[in-house]
Amino acid sequence: MAVRKRSLKPDPKGRYRPYLGSRIDGKQQRFNLGADRAEAERRMNRLYELWEENVRANGEEVWSPLALHFAKQIAEGKRKIEYPFQSHFLEADDPALAKRIRGRVLAFHGHDDPLVPFSQVDAFRREMTEAGVDWELVVYGGAVHGFTNPAAHAPDRGVLYHADVARRAAARVEAFYRDCFAG
Repeated sequence: MAVRKRSLKPDPKGRYRPYLGSRIDGKQQRFNLGADRAEAERRMNRLYELWEENVRANGEEVWSPLALHFAKQIAEGKRKIEYPFQSHFLEADDPALAKRIRGRVLAFHGHDDPLVPFSQVDAFRREMTEAGVDWELVVYGGAVHGFTNPAAHAPDRGVLYHADVARRAAARVEAFYRDCFAG
């Protein structure tokens, strides 16, 4: 669902601090976009794009932890490149996007995910391999879309939290980070 875009208005201190979406805990998310109106509008437009993609990917109007992390970076002006959501890699209009990846990639997929069919997973595998990316893909049986998001509860749309798989995925991410940053 598209969010109604509102005009930005400064707070009493001259800062642009709009709300956009909700966090997993149900609270509205507020972003500090700074005091420069033109820059705040540019960042807000990026936030709208990310929010809409986040909702499409999760099937719910809640910031996923990863999307919220990127949104905060956008709001602070620290993130200027594309955020790595599925549509940027699994259905990229520009296959050269994968060639810009400099780090390792760890991807998860729910085997029973109706929103991301195996044809897209295969396309992802080919794209990463052809680009020479150091990548891993972990597929979890019995999991559908949004399996790591405790707020994901739309089984009729193929979006559902799976506590056991989420725990295993979190452990896999920790091991991945230890391996990446061991030094």
